[in-house]
Order: sequence, then structure tokens, then C-alpha cells
Amino acid sequence: MPINHNTVTALQSSSSKDFQLPPGMTINGGVPLGAQGLYAASNVTLANVATAQSPFSAAGDTLSLSAKSTYRVSGLLRLVLDEGSTPDAHTTSFGFGGSVTVHTVGIVLSAIGGNGTTLADLDSKVLESLTAVAVTASGTGNREMIRIEGVIITNAAGTLIPQITFSADTTGTCYTNAGSFFEVYKIGSNTVIGTGLYG
Repeated sequence: MPINHNTVTALQSSSSKDFQLPPGMTINGGVPLGAQGLYAASNVTLANVATAQSPFSAAGDTLSLSAKSTYRVSGLLRLVLDEGSTPDAHTTSFGFGGSVTVHTVGIVLSAIGGNGTTLADLDSKVLESLTAVAVTASGTGNREMIRIEGVIITNAAGTLIPQITFSADTTGTCYTNAGSFFEVYKIGSNTVIGTGLYG
């Protein structure tokens, strides 16, 4: 019998413990159980504003997280600002919108900025809530990359929307470069201490 989301849901609901697939097993064409993601298949135009905006298209910028669950998160945002020119000086912040409430957020943000293909000025911050923090130093580089790695543990179920905020209008043509992504992977409940063959 093929295994799919309905099979797994039935197994989870009939067990007092989270049902886990054996290590390495995937379902639905190779997508790991519990994985959700947002992807920039092509460049996504960004607004020249100093307010929060999603780096992904409006048709695909929101994830739905379950209550009392642990999620591993990972992402890479490739931003191009005022292409072909020099953007106004600004910082770039990363955080989340949406309706989910959280117990714990532990995410490391690493940013590299520069002009053209020359990248420099590594900045790192720790995100310990859904509220945005400035991850880049103030600068005028027209390329920025933000790496996102960590864990979110939820309280109540709800939506999660990755967001960036420029501290000033960067001017010109700005976009999220194709190949950018943000993924969450449900590990288990909010009390999970191991998965697979452990113990």
C-alpha cells in the first residue's frame, strides 16, 4: 500500500506518540513529511518602501504552522537593490508576519552585502522572536544575501510570513533574485527530543 499524507495522518491520530517515518523515507514524490517551502522561481519585484514586505510573490508567501509543534527553518534570500546603480543607504531587517503564536524562536541570521558580484561585510544576528531585527549594517551595496537557520516552536496554530524591511527607500529596480527560498520542516511536537532511530 503506498504511503501518503492521509496514511500518515491516520497513523498519527491512532497513536499517543507522533508517528515518524523511518530515516530517509519520503512521500509524495520525494518531499519529506512535514516540509513546506516558499520559492522564487523567477525574480520577485520588491517595493521601494521602508515598511515590511514579503520577499516572495503574493501568490506564495505564506506558510501554515500547527499548534504545539517544533519546526526546523532554513532559507536564503538573494536581494538585488537599485540594479545597475547605487541604492540609498539603508539597513535590511528580517522577521515574520502572520498569525502563529510561538513559544520559542532561535534563528541565526547571516548577511553578506556588496556591489555586483563582490560580496563583503558579513553581519550576523540572533532572532529570538518573530519581530524583525536589522541583520545588515547600514550601506549602499546593491546586492545582499541573508541566510536563515534555526528552530521555531509554536504555541497556537497560524500563518507564518517571512518579511524583510528596508530602513529607507532604496530607489530604483529592486527584486528578490530567482533561487531564493524559505523552508520549514516539522520535526515533531513541542516536546520532541529525538526522531528516527534514537535512544
